[in-house]
Amino acid sequence: DSIARARFLREAEVSAHLKHEHILALYDFGEVNGRLFLVTPYIEGGTLAARLTNRGPLSLVEAHNLFVPLVQAVAYVHRRGVVHRDLKPTNIMLDSEDGDVYVRLIDFGIASLQGQSASPPLTMAGHEIGTIAYMAPERLSGIAASSNDIFSLGVILHQMLTGRLPIAA
Repeated sequence: DSIARARFLREAEVSAHLKHEHILALYDFGEVNGRLFLVTPYIEGGTLAARLTNRGPLSLVEAHNLFVPLVQAVAYVHRRGVVHRDLKPTNIMLDSEDGDVYVRLIDFGIASLQGQSASPPLTMAGHEIGTIAYMAPERLSGIAASSNDIFSLGVILHQMLTGRLPIAA
């Protein structure tokens, strides 16, 4: 599928330009025998979504220790002219090292690039891709802005502290 291929290449393009301790590193990408691939470090700790499902809401200290690095990663992405547009607990990996847990932001497949070298959009207004529970209202109108990610961060923080989404419907 040409759109899926373009999204894959978009993810590789964006990830290749992002170097931050809280963003999963991309070592290489390419295609072999018609199969596209990304090469990243192996993360054993699972996702924030799995952590919330298995153990429930986070303590204030744990939420702080995970949320601050996540915000730092998103701020870095925004400074680089990128809007993630799909922030959610399944796109936040938890990497363990020497008993400490580190956040690794992943999945830039529907990210929006801004500026002169930005790639063309892969979604059209009214055909937005993402997870509705984390999607800012302006995204439904096709607007890609840093406010999209800030809204998602608020939903994620609420879920980290309560174990549920702010709006169930």
